[in-house]
Amino acid sequence: MDNISRDKRIEMINWFKDYCPIHIDSRTIDERRCIPPFVLQDMARNNFLGMHLPEQFGGIPLLNIDIIKVYQHIVTFDVALGAFIANNNCLGIRPVY
Repeated sequence: MDNISRDKRIEMINWFKDYCPIHIDSRTIDERRCIPPFVLQDMARNNFLGMHLPEQFGGIPLLNIDIIKVYQHIVTFDVALGAFIANNNCLGIRPVY
């Protein structure tokens, strides 16, 4: 499980690094105080909104250390997006399942 979680984390971080410079405009997100819907859809398609969920529910059960490392990369690029994804995963998903 450790290797699978680490490999998935690396895959997610690499995707995010390629995606950000082209699709995420932090200044506009801050000015409008909203994250564009297409960004959230892309994050969901790439399992950023289900890092705590078991696979049977459509998530990818990363280890906590790997989840934190993914959050670190997201927050480094955009704090608002990182906060949204962290809140979604921790407050929105954990109590449900």
